[in-house]
Amino acid sequence: MLKDLPHAVKVGITRSITRTFEAYMRDIEWNEQRFDPQVFMQRWRNDIVRHSSWFHSLDDRLKANSVFHQELADKINSVIDKVLSEAPTEEQLAKIKELATLHGEKDIPVSCKAEANYHIERLERLGNMDKTENK
Repeated sequence: MLKDLPHAVKVGITRSITRTFEAYMRDIEWNEQRFDPQVFMQRWRNDIVRHSSWFHSLDDRLKANSVFHQELADKINSVIDKVLSEAPTEEQLAKIKELATLHGEKDIPVSCKAEANYHIERLERLGNMDKTENK
């Protein structure tokens, strides 16, 4: 079922899962102990209903099909696994180390590229807040 969908729809599904997962992980500060699959799934559902044209292009019978649901669950797991398995780059690790030192933080554990992006953005925001407060 999922494999028979148009390429653009499959790409849209993958992007929506990735976007929602990374946003959710940012919201919980990449704290894996706080990850709640039900909350993530609700966020993904809200995202696709509000923002994904691919979702609205699907037939309602397909959306209600239990086999399709299982295939989507498998796709979600595989996309999350891919995000989590993509190693951070040397440049990201160097940037995190530089920014962490600048802000007096030590030993920031980073397991994947997306988490590295989170920490870089977080540390850069700290720098921007410092600049704002010193004006």
